[in-house]
Amino acid sequence: YGLKNLPPEATVYIEGAMHRFVTGRSDPALAEDIKDLCEKLGTSFGYSPRLDAVPFHRARELSVDQQKAALRLHPEKVALAELLRCKSEDLEVSINFKVCSDCHDFMKAMARYLRRPVTLRESRVVHIFSDEGCSCADGWSAMEVRHCPQVMKAALA
Repeated sequence: YGLKNLPPEATVYIEGAMHRFVTGRSDPALAEDIKDLCEKLGTSFGYSPRLDAVPFHRARELSVDQQKAALRLHPEKVALAELLRCKSEDLEVSINFKVCSDCHDFMKAMARYLRRPVTLRESRVVHIFSDEGCSCADGWSAMEVRHCPQVMKAALA
């Protein structure tokens, strides 16, 4: 049929140039920056990684620390860290997939921490994070169900 599965990708513009970030790929310094940000958000703003955002088949294979590390490398987090590193005025990230619950919580905490709006563009939804939370009022998450046999069975019952 000619259909192709695209990898999750985040896109940002820095000084007019487009930069793309794909899941699991970032330079070590940027990965360390994200880890530091997660720790700051945890101590100051109550952010903790949402392990339920890790797909069920991956969660069974990975330790808790590996799951946390995998969540830190989601492309929207890497893209935001790059915008911060480049001291970009506009914190706007576009993604070609649906944001997971962990990244949604992370972006809300980042907007509070930075005291600046953070915009995350999906194909059908634009999330604008600020001190008050998200413009979607967390309504987007009603459709999110972890791909876990027990959860899906309970949802269908």
